[in-house]
Amino acid sequence: MTGGLTTLNPTQLGWTSELIARVKAECAQVAAANRERLTAKYGTLSDRDIVRIVDAEAAMCECAKCKGAPCERGLETGRQPAITIVDGEARIRWTQCAKERERRRRERRERLLQNAQIPARYVGKTLADYVVDENNKVAVTYAKSALKTGRGAYLFGERGTGKTFLAALIAQEYLAADKSVVFIKVPRLLDECYRAIRGQGDEQNILQEMYTADLVVLDDFGMEKATKYAGTTLCKIIDARYDGQLATLMTSNYPLEKVQEELDNASDGQSYNGSRIVDRCREMSKPILLKGKSRRH
Repeated sequence: MTGGLTTLNPTQLGWTSELIARVKAECAQVAAANRERLTAKYGTLSDRDIVRIVDAEAAMCECAKCKGAPCERGLETGRQPAITIVDGEARIRWTQCAKERERRRRERRERLLQNAQIPARYVGKTLADYVVDENNKVAVTYAKSALKTGRGAYLFGERGTGKTFLAALIAQEYLAADKSVVFIKVPRLLDECYRAIRGQGDEQNILQEMYTADLVVLDDFGMEKATKYAGTTLCKIIDARYDGQLATLMTSNYPLEKVQEELDNASDGQSYNGSRIVDRCREMSKPILLKGKSRRH
């Protein structure tokens, strides 16, 4: 017994002495051929180097046949070898193969898209699908450089002027660059957070995404009811993203002045961080008005 396992020799497996001798001879022949071939290619090599190079060559042959399917090569999954000789010693360098890298990148993009929760009607759309005119050309100009500059925006205007559509296009630009995105309507966000604190979820997990994502899109900003919880929660999100210098994109039917007024003069007579929220929004996000008639049919 060795290490808890039974070690069998060839005779215990029923091998005859003639078979054993033939196998040994064949192995010696293969080893001699490998030594001759590799010595001619790389120079004098140790027995250990020859074994390592032969193993690496076998892996390289597998890689050459790969068509991009998930790699299943044990400890070396998703990696391919390169052989170099340094000071007469073989060095095998393993690197992630391009096909595996692209597969993992594709899977990551799919996860990011799923987590972003971009409305299905806009998924796969590009700026080529967006009708540009005098009423939205400033917003479109911003959208074309949003990823590069990392600057946020406050897109506001009447219903149906293309605010959410444009925000979704910007969000997909971020996703294509392997950036994390959270896209959510503010009333829904507050509902989810409120349910969480009532024992139906984890408020901190919800907010942590809002604090750290590369881009957060707060759709229908200002549509929420002005309450202490709404003001406090929005203030925490805006403060975190302001401090982290993270891109924040907001869409609203109302100018920032209206949002501030609603939060600072709630129906219950209280003030809920309207001035603080709007001050931060103005500094971190460029206000852009989209005009014109509704594009919805």
